Amino acid sequence: MGVLKTRLLVPLLCIVLLALGLLGWMGWQLWQADRAAASDRSQSLLVNRLQDFSRRLDEVIQAHERRLESMLEAVAVEGPEQWRQWALGDRVVRQVFVLDGHGGWLWPQPDDPGLSEREREFLRRAESLAGGGFAAAVGRRPGEDGELPDQGWRDWYHGDGRHWALWRTLGDRTLGDDDGVCGIELERMAFISDLIEALPFEEAVTELKVQVHRSRGGEVAESGTGDGVVDGEPAGAVDGVERVVYRLVDERGQVLHRWGGGVDSEDGDAGGEVLAWRELPLPLEGWRLEAMGDLQLLVGRGNRAFLVPLVSSLVAAGLVVVALAWFLWHQQRAELRQAEQRVNFVNQVSHELRTPLTNIGLYTELLQERLPEGDPRARHYSEVIGSEVGRLGRLIHNVLSFASRERGQAARLRPVETVPDKVVEQVLACFEPTLKQHGIEVQWKRGAGRPVALDRDALEQILSNLVSNVEKYAVGGRWLGIETAIEHGRLRLTVSDRGPGVAARDRERLFRPFVRLSDSVTEGVSGAGLGLGIVRELAAAHGGGVRCGAGPGGVGAVFEVELEIGAGSDESGSIPARASESEPEEQTATA
Repeated sequence: MGVLKTRLLVPLLCIVLLALGLLGWMGWQLWQADRAAASDRSQSLLVNRLQDFSRRLDEVIQAHERRLESMLEAVAVEGPEQWRQWALGDRVVRQVFVLDGHGGWLWPQPDDPGLSEREREFLRRAESLAGGGFAAAVGRRPGEDGELPDQGWRDWYHGDGRHWALWRTLGDRTLGDDDGVCGIELERMAFISDLIEALPFEEAVTELKVQVHRSRGGEVAESGTGDGVVDGEPAGAVDGVERVVYRLVDERGQVLHRWGGGVDSEDGDAGGEVLAWRELPLPLEGWRLEAMGDLQLLVGRGNRAFLVPLVSSLVAAGLVVVALAWFLWHQQRAELRQAEQRVNFVNQVSHELRTPLTNIGLYTELLQERLPEGDPRARHYSEVIGSEVGRLGRLIHNVLSFASRERGQAARLRPVETVPDKVVEQVLACFEPTLKQHGIEVQWKRGAGRPVALDRDALEQILSNLVSNVEKYAVGGRWLGIETAIEHGRLRLTVSDRGPGVAARDRERLFRPFVRLSDSVTEGVSGAGLGLGIVRELAAAHGGGVRCGAGPGGVGAVFEVELEIGAGSDESGSIPARASESEPEEQTATA
């Protein structure tokens, strides 16, 4: 029973571990899916936030465009004195200039002795604007309608960095040249300063934290200010968002402005990777808005609302699986205990039956010796009684052997000097009345007539079970073949019949306990299905084995047993000093 409990416990534990592993894997997949969704949501929010910052910059640029365009409209009307006043009085205007259609300077003219140092510096700085036509320089390309634009932005590099100018064509203005342009160079630092002022500082983080929290289904406590925060923080804000850093980066990769959480100093970021970015259009072509941070930190703490029910569900499911496994184990143990009690009961009954059965056999032999020779009927009756006593004895022996194995007791061999052929002769003598009754012819090929060291009782039980199988299931063949041989230190015992045989698919299953093939041949035949299993166990204890095959031409079945001679000696390695079989005993058993 201990073996059965172990065989039950191992698959049950495997099922529990497999179920728990599957639940854990599903939970991990859900967790990863939620983290991926949280990452996508966070990045989407960051992109939207960058778009908002980009719109702020566009508003600044458009405001400058509207104001500067009104000045460009007045260029053809006003003169250089007014242009100089614009450059000196407007913080964003650095210089006004006019070019003809060939790229020559109409204002300021390089050979004008009245130019100020500021205007001469502009000519040196804007040298790349002249020559070749300003339209070609600014790369004027037809629009969707095929017409050339009449205004736009022009940028160039000189000295301290990038410079911008807003320009427009002169058309039929009084300056005369249809291809001429006028423009206003922006004060570089003032323009950049206006852009930076449109961007937020630390307070931008609070709004994003509220957005992230709401996107995950959180509640935001409303304060009197209506900004969705309490003491400057959103209710249940995500800690990871505090580490997001936004940057405005120019075309050279230089950071012009930082804001958001995690900015420890003006010279460095808190670290992390670029999570999202947005390219800026003209006149800021090449500039980028970037959101930096630790994505794992950003999303890792954001799905706690998902993690708690997920873990709770997995733990509950795991407990249900464990409880179900424990219930099944408890039920099976109860059934095994009941089965063990039944086996013990049968074992005890079998032990109790051995004494009266031995007495019945003894008195049957005495009765046969004293029966008169002229009463064949009485002698037949006594032979039937003796045969049935032998059958019952073999059955009890098989039951006791099976019970010992179920208690974990391996077959204990007691090898002595034994002549295998004499054991075969004694077994056949016991089966002789039954075999004669069924008309079974016995053909025995002797080949083991010398003494060898093996367990005589085990050999007798092996042969008895095999012959009993023929008696039960192969009587229709009317033939029993037995062959013994000693080869290479092993005893080979072959028992053959000409019955219905055993299908190839059933030959291995036949040796399992309590297995009886469902067939018309077995109907009405008594037996518990223990005999062949005990044959295999005893053969294995002798260092050998048993196999089942088909007879010649596929007729009948052949059982071949091999026993290692000398196997099963005692702990000293020698055969126990048990008396070898004597000739008188053998003659009595044969008679």
